[in-house]
Amino acid sequence: MVFPGRAPRNEEDKTKDMKANPRKLLLALAGLVSILLIGEILAGRLFPQKTLQAVEKMSLRCYRASDYLPYEYEPGCGDDMAVGNSWTKVAINELGLRGKSVGEKIKKRILLVGDSFVFGYGVSEDERIGDVLESGLENVEVISAGFVGDAGPDTLYLYTKKEGLTLKPDLILLFLFPYNDLSDIEKTVWTVRDNEIQSAKMPDRMVSNGYLRRSDTSLKYRIPLLGDSHLFQLIFDRIDILTVKLRRKVFLRLGLIQTAVEDHEKFRDCLYREICGDKWDEAKFKTERIFQLFKQLSDQQQVPVLAVTIPLEGQVFGSEQAETLFQQLLRREEIKFLDLIPAFRDSGQSGSDLFLPDGHWTAAGHEVAAKAAADWLQTLQLPQNDER
Repeated sequence: MVFPGRAPRNEEDKTKDMKANPRKLLLALAGLVSILLIGEILAGRLFPQKTLQAVEKMSLRCYRASDYLPYEYEPGCGDDMAVGNSWTKVAINELGLRGKSVGEKIKKRILLVGDSFVFGYGVSEDERIGDVLESGLENVEVISAGFVGDAGPDTLYLYTKKEGLTLKPDLILLFLFPYNDLSDIEKTVWTVRDNEIQSAKMPDRMVSNGYLRRSDTSLKYRIPLLGDSHLFQLIFDRIDILTVKLRRKVFLRLGLIQTAVEDHEKFRDCLYREICGDKWDEAKFKTERIFQLFKQLSDQQQVPVLAVTIPLEGQVFGSEQAETLFQQLLRREEIKFLDLIPAFRDSGQSGSDLFLPDGHWTAAGHEVAAKAAADWLQTLQLPQNDER
């Protein structure tokens, strides 16, 4: 049937259409690309986003894989780290530690092992507790072995045993942040041989291109190319905001939120009340085992191992409970420890003076902690330091 006003299509018309379709498709694609490019430029100028590239610029790019630790630092590496709106320079020495070079031993040595507090996250090198402590003690060299990236007590023990002892320390100060350390040690997987820990690994962490990456990194950063797109990040975040209620309903229906809340309550029960269940019972066992190994190491090597417990801001200025499982386990193993809560409370300074927004110490916080440690060490009547 032929409709009025429409001529029948012949083979020539069909051929022309087939030739025109690719051109139309190319024009449509070119238009789409132009719109996306213009959108990307406008988003970058008017609504700049925290792209993957921006996140990486704020992160330390000095990590490398280790055969026995979750990670280690590349000797000689240098980079800048951003904490809030401030930048700090990080220089990794020949030992793979942040700080100055370590020469031949001519003084008594104190080895500090700890996490990001000892590393000096958010402050310059000379503002860290180790450097401030060294300036407050006479004829003493302080070496700071601090790790950023969920370094628990097992990481600190393995480092001390395999690397730290080679520095011939006269005293080892083990810095513990119970609130993080209990969850950090829960994540690690140990390799054990002959009843001795050979390695501790974190399955949800990996070193890639010098960065320490998490397996739960947001999807918006894991999609190639789009992770660095301001337009994509803007759209993704808007969708995330608009669907938050829907996702919450789904998570509630699946019981995921309830599970997370219950798990956090079990974590707090274990940390503050020593009522440990499920995976937290294993975390408690692992922590106790590490303290036993530190004690054995101290006795075998004739090097005193002392501990310093780092408080949350809420423990100092809020209603958070002060005593933790860690203090109980340290007493059980007869490891002397310094609780920094009284020093921070009696400093006469506010929480914002002593703590960064993310909970790390400011330079003032490092000074308070270093003075408390120096005073404590002097009361313990450490041997006089004779140069050699």
